[in-house]
Amino acid sequence: MTHSATPSASQTPSQINRIAEAARRLRSLSQLDVQSQWRFTLSDVPIAQATQPNTWQSWQPVSLNAQRQVTWQRGRRVMWLGQRITVPHNLQGYFLQGLSLRLALTWWADLAQVYVNGQLVQEGDLFDPSARVLLRPSVTFQDGINVAIRLVSPDHANGAMVRSVCIYERADQSLNPPEPGFVADELTVLQEFLTAFAPNQLGLVANAVDRLPWSVLTVTDRNSFDRGLTALRQELAPLSEILKQRRVQMVGHAHLDLAGSGRRGNLGSGAKYV
Repeated sequence: MTHSATPSASQTPSQINRIAEAARRLRSLSQLDVQSQWRFTLSDVPIAQATQPNTWQSWQPVSLNAQRQVTWQRGRRVMWLGQRITVPHNLQGYFLQGLSLRLALTWWADLAQVYVNGQLVQEGDLFDPSARVLLRPSVTFQDGINVAIRLVSPDHANGAMVRSVCIYERADQSLNPPEPGFVADELTVLQEFLTAFAPNQLGLVANAVDRLPWSVLTVTDRNSFDRGLTALRQELAPLSEILKQRRVQMVGHAHLDLAGSGRRGNLGSGAKYV
């Protein structure tokens, strides 16, 4: 593989932007943000009622804050969310038929319970704050899935539904290439590593993504564009050696949350030993 010259300071941001824009566009072909589509109630409605879509008609549409979160008051308050997710024919021209569908969720809640078509399929809390819920192993146009989520806010902080994204994926992950969103993640990781450790290779990546065959996207066939994704991954595969030269250290931490009610004196007698 021929190594290009070290890019100038003015070239590097341009190359990074071209890679980032390609990754953003690829994600739009197989991922759909549905965060703004929820309806909500702050009443602790019985489960059998709250999981029925006709109930949601009387609920209010959510409002997102500046971080695109749905928030509600602290103090173990209940919020129900509900929406019907309907599978589109395509996303930005990328045909979806036969792909699997997962709903990627992230929350900040003492308790989260996810119901799909009335059935409890996932639970979580502050220490288990995300899920990728399988909605369909293989989608067809206009499939409809009813999703309801019961959330309980923490005592010490407002609750939040942080993220809600529909992700269409290959049902068989061994197939090549993966869906566009997966390739977008690969590009993002590669761009970050090269920026830090081998910026002279950013031009190669930028030129490769410039050749993606966007013009062949059709709403009934994804094979032509998938061939372009395969060619891209094959062209960039030699750069994996740069990544393999690095060792990733996994760092974790644990902490005691002593916020209590926010009033001094409510931390408890054990706090002095921490």
